Amino acid sequence: MVSNTKKTSKRSMSFDLNLVPFIDVLSTCICFLLVTAVFMQLGTLNVKQALGDSDSGQKADQPALWMQMNEDGSIVASVKNVPKSKVSEMSISTINGRPHWGQVTQSLTLIKQNYPQVTVALILPKAQSRYEDLIQLMGLMKKGSYQVGIAPL
Repeated sequence: MVSNTKKTSKRSMSFDLNLVPFIDVLSTCICFLLVTAVFMQLGTLNVKQALGDSDSGQKADQPALWMQMNEDGSIVASVKNVPKSKVSEMSISTINGRPHWGQVTQSLTLIKQNYPQVTVALILPKAQSRYEDLIQLMGLMKKGSYQVGIAPL
């Protein structure tokens, strides 16, 4: 009597991995990347530090234009370290709570004509200042060939 004590087990060696969920997640990530990449437009603005350089002792008496942004949207432009005159301080009014950009442009032109040695401009925003106004003011000052700096709040 021959008994077959050895049991033969036929275990399947093939393994099926369900890749459908992985492909779904991957395709969602790719779609998200493509959609958000359209909205990413990188722009740069070269801004140098107007105050607080390592050689601040030499620049202490350098003439500078200070633009103070007030809570109500008005701007006070003043030229520091120059002889006082009518043009050394100007107030720019608002239109509907926003600065009057025509007056800002005229003021910058007038300051540039009277003080051509002024090349540094410092913006002093308030906590309530609008970001759009700050960016627009920086753009106008860069067009006037000023080196623009922003004072911390």
